[in-house]
Amino acid sequence: FFYSVRTATAQALYFAAKYGGAKDDPARVVSLCDRAYRLYPRNYYFCATAGEAAYRAALDPKRDDRVALSAAAERWCAAGLRVNPYKTELRLLRARLLARESIREAIDYWEAYVDWHFWSPFNHAVRVDLYAQAGDVDKAVEALAWVKGSDYFDAANRTLQDAWAKERASQAGPPGQSP
Repeated sequence: FFYSVRTATAQALYFAAKYGGAKDDPARVVSLCDRAYRLYPRNYYFCATAGEAAYRAALDPKRDDRVALSAAAERWCAAGLRVNPYKTELRLLRARLLARESIREAIDYWEAYVDWHFWSPFNHAVRVDLYAQAGDVDKAVEALAWVKGSDYFDAANRTLQDAWAKERASQAGPPGQSP
């Protein structure tokens, strides 16, 4: 009985964080997920929701608490991966967190995940994005081939086109000067 009450309460807190009035307030999302996690630490969705909210809020240059939010994103991601090391949302969050320090580490981390979960076009679309960030257009093109025919193709193709445009602009040099 007590276990079911704790689980149900945790689920209600998670619902409020993910879908309720708190969903647009990262601090409240993290707080609600923290309370839910303390009641029922086996639900990795609490971790994914809190980690993603903290990560997105930490990207906002107007926030004073960006360092604390980044640390919260790291902490939540690690906690979620301990519960479920195969959850795509958590693996993607970890790759994003790694990319802030080293795009190559992020690529290696994501490639290891794609080796395990190869047939998802979404995973290959993420590869396109990571390779584009790294400036490795050739590998991005290879990854895009695995996205063809999926709902992710248009966005991944735009990412690749942007990377190509950036590469061409960097090779062109200053205006009025030939490469």
